[in-house]
Amino acid sequence: SYHFSIKIDLVVSAILKIFSMTTGHMPRFSSHGGTISEDLALQNIQARLRMVTAYLFAQLLPWVRGRSGFLLVLGSANVDEGLRG
Repeated sequence: SYHFSIKIDLVVSAILKIFSMTTGHMPRFSSHGGTISEDLALQNIQARLRMVTAYLFAQLLPWVRGRSGFLLVLGSANVDEGLRG
C-alpha cells in the first residue's frame, strides 16, 4: 500500500481568500474570537477538502503509475475529523 501525507493548508487558504474577497469578511475560529457559525464553517471546509483530495488521489494515482482503474477511498466517519480538527 501507499500512503501520502498531504497538507491542505494552501487549499484552505485559497478558499478563505475567495470567500473574503467576495464578502469582505474573514471567518475566525471561536478560539480566535469567531462565532460558533464561523467555527463550524471552518471545520467543515477542512473536512470537505480532505474528502475531495482523497477522491482526487484515488482516481488519478493509478494513471500516474501507468495503471488503469481507480483506488477505493475508505472513510473514517468523524474519527479523522475529531483527531485532526
